[in-house]
Amino acid sequence: MPTRRISYMANLERPLSLAVVLILVIGSLARLHSQQIQGTVTIGLGQPVADAVVRIEAPGGKREQARTDANGRFATPTLNQDRVLVSVIQNDELVYRAIRQVGGGPALDIRLAAAYDAPRGFDPIALVALPGGSVYAADNGANGRLIRFDSIGSGVVIGTNHKFNGITGKLVGGVPAVYGCIDNSSIVSFDRSGSALKTWPAPATWAHRPNCMSVTADPDTGAVYLAHADNPEASMASIYLLDENKDSMSRFAVVQVRGVGPMAVFGAEKTLFLSDVRAGAILSVDLARKRATTTLVQGLGPVNALAADELRRRLYVAEGNRVRQIDLAARPARLSPFTTRNIGSASALGVDAAGLVYVGDRGAHALLVFSPDGDLVATATAK
Repeated sequence: MPTRRISYMANLERPLSLAVVLILVIGSLARLHSQQIQGTVTIGLGQPVADAVVRIEAPGGKREQARTDANGRFATPTLNQDRVLVSVIQNDELVYRAIRQVGGGPALDIRLAAAYDAPRGFDPIALVALPGGSVYAADNGANGRLIRFDSIGSGVVIGTNHKFNGITGKLVGGVPAVYGCIDNSSIVSFDRSGSALKTWPAPATWAHRPNCMSVTADPDTGAVYLAHADNPEASMASIYLLDENKDSMSRFAVVQVRGVGPMAVFGAEKTLFLSDVRAGAILSVDLARKRATTTLVQGLGPVNALAADELRRRLYVAEGNRVRQIDLAARPARLSPFTTRNIGSASALGVDAAGLVYVGDRGAHALLVFSPDGDLVATATAK
């Protein structure tokens, strides 16, 4: 009897071993298919950044994310894409955003500017320069402040506890009004003292993705436009138009864009400019025909801000640690450096009627003012 049992078990060895091999092969294939994107996040001279969120996004909207460990290391499942959009969020603040090559390449080495290691101070995320000489800054560095600069010097805090994605402004009855694109709640308008005037709630169709992405105002008609990624999986976004007489907004145009970014407007020419942060491009949208017509420039890095100077037919682009200008009078449009000044992190832009260019520098926690020729003429900050 024992002999028969041994013989029976021996007969099972071959199918069992084959099954084990098959399981191992399938497991290996699965691991190859879901291989990880690995890397490190450091700051300054190489100090590891712990407990930061690293988000990897592929075209079509698919994303993965992971937190860095005590040594700044992270690993996420692959998205099977050669080029992905990489973002780093530290203390609920976006501190890095770039398109990176990951297919078959080395580990991602993400180095943050040393400025982010400093205590959170004036952190301009958006600017608008309005007629009358006032410049408004959305400051996400300390309690979501709205700051007004009446003269170049020190700004005055006129509002707090707002998480801005962008701001724009215009004159309403001759009085300045600022429109804030606020995280998770759509648009709110403010007077010059920071008091809220009106709120436009997000449409019900935004339930899956409630954020207003960017906002701009037409200096001629006063129309306020905002952009929203209605269907990122299909690389489609909508431009909405605020109804000033109602607490609502309507879809104005649908454009094909991989990643909704900042906008600007040439009012007299009825042209809206929309940056595609994933494609590294700027599109022009014909406001009369309500559709995108031209890709102005390509090959840009992540665009943090756009500003329009229609009188001089220029667009200004904040991109990483530099500001560039697009000469729209040239055919084709010509992209060139705006200033040789070293900028820590160009995060916001504005242009006034005199052609002065205002640059929010998150690295220096300052507002830099340039002449139309790119010369630094003044610096301001906020406490």
